[in-house]
Amino acid sequence: MLAAVFHLLVFVHHAYVTFHLLMQIDFAKSDDEYVQNVLKRFKWRYFTCWNFAVQIVYFFICMTEDFLRLTKRTESVQDWVRQVKDFIFTSLLFPGTLFVSSMFWGLYMIDRELVFPSALDAIMPSWTNHSTHTVISVALVVEMRITRHRYSKRSLGLAALALYLTVYDSLIQVRKNKRKATNTKSSLGLHVYMDDIPGS
Repeated sequence: MLAAVFHLLVFVHHAYVTFHLLMQIDFAKSDDEYVQNVLKRFKWRYFTCWNFAVQIVYFFICMTEDFLRLTKRTESVQDWVRQVKDFIFTSLLFPGTLFVSSMFWGLYMIDRELVFPSALDAIMPSWTNHSTHTVISVALVVEMRITRHRYSKRSLGLAALALYLTVYDSLIQVRKNKRKATNTKSSLGLHVYMDDIPGS
């Protein structure tokens, strides 16, 4: 029962944080050029957001398993849900969360402007920062303590992690190349326009 309550609390917390970031944070209110031109445009391409999404999916699956167990549903269904949950935990959630928390706070202590510019303090409350970079690790540790996980084969877990990172990197590269192409066309258009101006 304790695990079920914990999973529910974490899921509700993550859902509220997501709602707050999506609906109540307006990057346009910032006067900082970096916040407006970089963070506003690329916020959902940060690995922090991907890892947070994985946590939401994971704890939703945990709640599903808790519901099946408490209502004493078919054992085969419970076992299948448990396998999916354990696979996500060991291959994606655990390494992703450790990477996000350690990398963010490591860089933050060196120079916070690298990962969380001080200009963000005016539009993002500090609790949202801790929710996406600190609470995730606390939730991970507590989950490891109260839930026993069956670890999948190392080769399968590494393959899933590699595929996940490949998809992430590929989407980033596609977007980057698209922006380069757009900027090139814009530059060419500007040159043509300037060439048509007498005396230019």
